[in-house]
Amino acid sequence: LSGRYSQSTWGAGTSIRAVQSALRKEGKTLPSHPSVNGATLGGWVFTDAHGSGGTAPADPFGRVVFLDTVAREIRRAPRSFFQTADVRRNVVILEVEVLSVDDVVCYRQAYDVRSVADCRRFLSEPSLLRMIFVDDRQTLCYSWTTQPPAAGLHRYTDSFVPPWLAM
Repeated sequence: LSGRYSQSTWGAGTSIRAVQSALRKEGKTLPSHPSVNGATLGGWVFTDAHGSGGTAPADPFGRVVFLDTVAREIRRAPRSFFQTADVRRNVVILEVEVLSVDDVVCYRQAYDVRSVADCRRFLSEPSLLRMIFVDDRQTLCYSWTTQPPAAGLHRYTDSFVPPWLAM
């Protein structure tokens, strides 16, 4: 249950890392992914992990093939079918359709939240990926976009060291 079966179909036991590695060679990527790259596609679907995405995240999955252990038959359904624990307890996920997207150049923007305007920008500006880190000293927003950041608007954009280590 591991590896690529067709252009877009993968075994449920395939790691996210392996999928990303294969897609990278084709100039493709996943529109979002969970933070654990060693996790499997089947595990991702089964746990209904959201993955990380920007303001317009796309679902990385199409149809899922699974064994319905109650009906004792192989079935196909969209990922949304697996959102309840009642459904998940009666299935074994076998294969997953991966909906890849073109890999593009991204620009990282990072800034501290200091105002309501900063929050609005983080939540509404078009982005491919976004994350927020909150600790007792700061709230740090990261977003990745296809547009370079405007000069002077964002801190930390040129640093190779994570900001929480550079402070």
